[in-house]
Amino acid sequence: MQLKFWNNILVTVLLAVLLFVFTFYSIVFAQQKSETNSVFDSEKAALEAAVNERNAKLAEINKQLEETKKNLDSTRGERVTLQREVKFLDGNIKALDLTIKSDEIQITTLEDEINSLSRDIDHINKSVANKRVSIGETLRLLQKQTDTSIIASLLRGFSLADGVFRADSMRQLQTRLRSDITELSEMEQQMSERMAVKQSRKEE
Repeated sequence: MQLKFWNNILVTVLLAVLLFVFTFYSIVFAQQKSETNSVFDSEKAALEAAVNERNAKLAEINKQLEETKKNLDSTRGERVTLQREVKFLDGNIKALDLTIKSDEIQITTLEDEINSLSRDIDHINKSVANKRVSIGETLRLLQKQTDTSIIASLLRGFSLADGVFRADSMRQLQTRLRSDITELSEMEQQMSERMAVKQSRKEE
């Protein structure tokens, strides 16, 4: 009777240790994620500000380009003179210069977006690695529990309820942890696809 009591105490302690380890790794992972997210948020805010500034410049350049094209169309209707040819040539040079500036801004913006996506993917890869370490440690501890089946637990003096509780706890933890890995892997895949799209746009 006393052996059964101590066995039950041991099971309770082991389950408490497992829950503590799982909670500890979850808290550490959450803190790392929070700190990293804070850095990424500030970087993204700076990037968005730069992109917005460039977009404003781009809008102004496009406006000037549109006006230049209208002036060129107007010049075409003028009588052919040396002054008209010079004016037409100046208009073409200005239009070309504005087009080059517009292209440069668009390329710079795309490069920034691609670099941002690369950092996001690195962040996700680190999150996946951290989560897998946490999962590996938890599963290693859980494996110690799975070595003892419900029937073996009963033979050792554990109650059926203890055995079922242990098995159910292990299944829930494993399901949750695998779900986390799947979710992070899907995020990584999604980010890789988005980066591929951005890269292809840059090469167009």
